[in-house]
Amino acid sequence: MDESLLGTTYRGTALVADVRVSCGLPRDGGALIASQAGYVLLAPLPGERWITFIGELDEAEAERLDRDRSIAALTAAIERRVPSGLCLDDVAWASPFRMHRRLAPHLADKRRFLLGDAGHLSSPFGGEGLNSGLQDAHNLAWKLALAQRGRARPSLLESFEPERAAADRHVLETSDGLHQLAAGAVESARAGVFPAPPSKERLAAMVRSRCMLDVSYAGTRLIDQYLAPGTPQLAGPLPGDRYPGRIDLPGTGHHVLIVGAADDAAAAELAGKWHDLVHVTRAAGDGLPAGPPGGAAILLRPDGFIGFRAAPASQAGFRALDAHLDGYLVPA
Repeated sequence: MDESLLGTTYRGTALVADVRVSCGLPRDGGALIASQAGYVLLAPLPGERWITFIGELDEAEAERLDRDRSIAALTAAIERRVPSGLCLDDVAWASPFRMHRRLAPHLADKRRFLLGDAGHLSSPFGGEGLNSGLQDAHNLAWKLALAQRGRARPSLLESFEPERAAADRHVLETSDGLHQLAAGAVESARAGVFPAPPSKERLAAMVRSRCMLDVSYAGTRLIDQYLAPGTPQLAGPLPGDRYPGRIDLPGTGHHVLIVGAADDAAAAELAGKWHDLVHVTRAAGDGLPAGPPGGAAILLRPDGFIGFRAAPASQAGFRALDAHLDGYLVPA
């Protein structure tokens, strides 16, 4: 696979460093300090240390820091942006770098897959790069395991690229928003005009995006639902969304949660056909709503995403769910 990472490189150079600083900042989150000369962004690390980004470096400053990454050199760069309040005590390592917003046009080619930075590069401010790489691996791992056991149809591995490409585009948008927030803070300092702080709702949405809790695979091949005519939509997470209670369920396979009333014979037939791949159980105490009249059946994938919803949990609903499973899994 010979792919180029398409996209843009952010202007200027920044420096990232693992440091210990004396400061009055709380260690329950990151801090962005902006001035006319640039910004300093700090996020806590274990051992009373901080991961620190210094920007925007001009060409001469970037060249100096490329040659000299001592405490004195980094202190001068920080004090240019934050004249007081931060005292640099130790530098474990430091490196100038350029930031990117890039995505490979293809993440998979037959038996080859691109994960992490091989497939996408984002601004590091939100920490999504490492997390999205781990989620790439998580998405692929359970699919490869089923394929290795001979229990997967080709469509299962083929789903990796569209699902992770959609997620990676979302990650790039989120990290770009955080990057622009830092750049905008510097421009505000230079202009002396400061915008109103974002609303609580906006801040909550930003935190959710940064934590990658709003990633969805909706609209991709392995996501669907069956709703009988006249059946209202279920409350709670939608097909394609992450199911927050998956961690409380045993094992690493698929789960079907039955909510409310159900056709027990149809549920038993589904459980018998997929007995070694899908665990069928009644939802209890996991915060799900009672569901519409006739109940519902919710398919949870091994990676914790909702793959299918059937409402009501009737014979027709379980048949639709069975056909969905048959579209990418091979029964025993």
